[in-house]
Amino acid sequence: MLTRQHTPSILRNVAALTLAACLCACSSDDEIAQGPSNSANVVGSGALLVITERESTDAASLHYLHVLSEWPSNGELDYDSAVELGQPVVAFVQGKALYVYHAQAGKIEKITVDEDLKVHRGEGTDDEISLVGKGISGFDAEPIKVSADLAFVVDEKSAQIARWSPSKMELEGADPIPGELLEREGGMKVQFQLGVAANKRVFTAASYRNWETNSVTQAAALGAFEQDAPGDIKILEDDRCAPSVTIGPFVDQDHVYLVGDGVGGYDLLANPKKVEKPQCVVRLKTDANAFDKDYFINLNELLDTPAILNAFPMADHKLLVSFWSPDEDVSKRMTTKDAGWFWDRPAVYAHAIVDLVKKSATKVEDLPLGSLRSPKVLIVDQENYVQLFRGDKGSDLYRVTVAGKAEKVLENPGSTNVQFLGRL
Repeated sequence: MLTRQHTPSILRNVAALTLAACLCACSSDDEIAQGPSNSANVVGSGALLVITERESTDAASLHYLHVLSEWPSNGELDYDSAVELGQPVVAFVQGKALYVYHAQAGKIEKITVDEDLKVHRGEGTDDEISLVGKGISGFDAEPIKVSADLAFVVDEKSAQIARWSPSKMELEGADPIPGELLEREGGMKVQFQLGVAANKRVFTAASYRNWETNSVTQAAALGAFEQDAPGDIKILEDDRCAPSVTIGPFVDQDHVYLVGDGVGGYDLLANPKKVEKPQCVVRLKTDANAFDKDYFINLNELLDTPAILNAFPMADHKLLVSFWSPDEDVSKRMTTKDAGWFWDRPAVYAHAIVDLVKKSATKVEDLPLGSLRSPKVLIVDQENYVQLFRGDKGSDLYRVTVAGKAEKVLENPGSTNVQFLGRL
């Protein structure tokens, strides 16, 4: 499990939920025209890449890269042929390469795969970039791809936005994040989470929170900057929503969409300083500096739920949402005075597909209820995948169509789960 080092208490669970070991990003105007975008939504013709995590009780979790021609017919991954990547990483695909951010080491690695599905790494001087010289390392830093020649790392911890070239594997410089954006009254520090490029701009989900006092700015927010002027980053807010923390922004046609998740429902249900705003979907034009006041989806109301956990963009202007099942009485789960009850409970999350245009919802009937544990954005070939955890800490991976049909494609053994999907 990946964690931000914000607090030693139960709030570490909140911090852990904000870390998704994958990247929401868009690389071109063509992708914008196709619909909701993320790091792996463009259909490719090359190798299918699956990164998994193996947890251990006596050592740090390790990530493994599996290179496949297609999904295994038996639903099992072969670890004898997998490539060990080391401690947890963040990854994205650009063209014919996989780019891996080794957070603890503060470096970005370029990995290629040949036609025989053989992995090539560490064979030249242009396959690694170190960010340590700029003081950047750890999971506060968010890699965001733009194109084959441009990507960013937004790091609130070092107060920098670094620019680098995936094709050249060169670090081109870093711009400071303005000091007035780093903290608000009450010790609420800024957090930038996941990101997407759209036209000539870059957007990243933003929030202000003091993890020790539970204070949080009650608004959904985006950090936004021009690709040629990252130092002029702005904070754009919509106070109709719960804070935007765990869900990255995504692009659909000429709009950037943002979900105010309230840390997956924690702020609405268990935070001692409860947020009174609903979990909602808002949007703005890619060239705008204000949210569209005529567009709003209240997800709690639409899904008749006390809280959603997560939401992932789909094709055809849809959103796949995991939400607290209306059949599960939330009041019966509140068994402790502190926030412990929110984390220590059985699976309660159902799934539904929300139409972003019609503002309607259809429940996914073929999936069992899911748990809070380690939600990930898992999308490849413009298809969405949902990971559900079993009692042995293993996981089952389901493909979910826009029509709401689910099919199991992987059954991962105990203490193993999928962290990333991509197609070269």
